[in-house]
Parts: sequence; structure tokens; C-alpha cells
Amino acid sequence: MTFQRARSQEQIEQRREDIIRATVDLYEEIGLEKLNFSVISKKTGLTRPTIYNYFNTKEEILMQVIVQDFRSWTEELIGQFKLNKIYEIEEIADIWVASIANYPRFMELYSILFTILERNCSIEILAQFKRDLLAQHSPLLNLMTQLIPEAETEDINGFLLLQLTGAMGLFPMSFASEDQLQAIKLSETGYQIPDFKKFYRLTIYQLLFCLKNKIS
Repeated sequence: MTFQRARSQEQIEQRREDIIRATVDLYEEIGLEKLNFSVISKKTGLTRPTIYNYFNTKEEILMQVIVQDFRSWTEELIGQFKLNKIYEIEEIADIWVASIANYPRFMELYSILFTILERNCSIEILAQFKRDLLAQHSPLLNLMTQLIPEAETEDINGFLLLQLTGAMGLFPMSFASEDQLQAIKLSETGYQIPDFKKFYRLTIYQLLFCLKNKIS
């Protein structure tokens, strides 16, 4: 296949999306450690210098995956709620947990966002990433304002921060690798892997209870 330079903005965006899609497939197949521009080049048929025209590091690509997954999750979550219906906090918690559980890659990547991904990208890319994530905040804020109208905006913002923090902290603990499972067995400590849905629902319920009852 003859290589063609992307010239139009549409072609540029399509090439960026091709790189992101290939990176997602490779991440699912071989994991973060084996992921690099060489395997991305083979997957896409693009040269490494060409990929560098769009992204400086694999971490920058994965940050775009986070943005896309976050947007998809936000849209799905909002779509689960009916307008003008009054929901009990138990119902909200159930819907919330079931929705985010459909996005394990998002939680997995977000759990290493601040310690690995953000530390391996340019300042300009990081700034745009922050803006892209913030764009998803307003729809969630509007959703929570409808679900719990008595809550203050500041408290809703706190809920949105804590629910995400809880998910990303609990997720890595809940899905152990084979080596980790073997180590747990050899340790003879009786440690039990936490059930993500069970404990995350408890977290969401407690946060919603405090939000609804204005407990700070």
C-alpha cells in the first residue's frame, strides 16, 4: 500500500483516530508495558516518524482513550435516567454502579493517570486533556442537580470528585493478575479480593446519602 500524507483536516483527524483505535486494540491484547510506537506502527501501517507527527508518547494516546471512554460513560449514564422522575438514592446508586462497571478500561487507565500517563506527555497536551475532561463535568453536574435538587452545587462537585476517586482506587484492588492471585495464596493471609460492584455501590450510596441530607 502506497503511503499518502494526510492533507485535509478531515484526513488528519481520521489518521489520529486510526492511531487511537490501533492503540486501544494493542492495549487490550498486550498491555501497557509491551505497548510502544513500534507495535503501533506495525498495527497501523504508519511509520514511527508519522505517528510522532500526531503523538509524542504512547501515554498521550492513552489519555485520548480516557477522554473518549469518559465521554461514552457520561452519555450512557445520563441516558439511563428519565426526566422528571423522582429517584430514591438506592436506585441512583444501582444505575451508577451498573453503568461504570461497563467501562473497565476507563477505570484501569484512569487509575494510573496521575502517576504514569500525565507524567509522560507535553504540557500542551496535558492542558488540552484537562479541558476535554472538564467538558464532561457540566453534563454530570446537570444530571445530579436534577436527581438531587436540594443539594448545593459545591456539594455536588464534591460528590462527582469522590465517586470517581472511589472507583479508580477500588478498581485496581478488585481485579488482580494471575501473579497477584498466586502471591495472595502463598501469603496465607486469608486476604479476599474485594467485590467491586458491592463496595463501590456502598461508596456511592453513602455519598448520595450525605449529599441528599446535606451532611458535610
